[in-house]
Amino acid sequence: MGRFYDGARFRTLTLHWDGTAWSFVPSPNTGSGNNELRGVAGPGAADAWTVGYAFNGSIDRTLAEHWDGAAWSVVSTPNAGTTPSYLKGVAALSPSDVWAAGYSSKGGRFRTLTLHWNGSAWARIPSPNAP
Repeated sequence: MGRFYDGARFRTLTLHWDGTAWSFVPSPNTGSGNNELRGVAGPGAADAWTVGYAFNGSIDRTLAEHWDGAAWSVVSTPNAGTTPSYLKGVAALSPSDVWAAGYSSKGGRFRTLTLHWNGSAWARIPSPNAP
């Protein structure tokens, strides 16, 4: 997971290791701007998550994609209001217990951003910030 430059913007990049070689696996992009994946985790070969951010034309927004064993698909995620929001890592404990962490920023101030997947939807979970 990561990003590649297509000549105009960064796009998502996902690869698969089959035990012998790496191969490119198509992954979706959202919006007209940069898309970047920063973390990947999964409880099984047919159940994985990758997270990052996508520029939607005016602001960076959280991005989560799910692997179902055949293809990646974008799954809607909550953001921190109207401020830029980024996901940097993900941990998948089970198909119904997935955590993603990142941050939002406003006026140079960074705030934690924690999301939880319960098997059907992502929800924003309050998390502490430094004073």
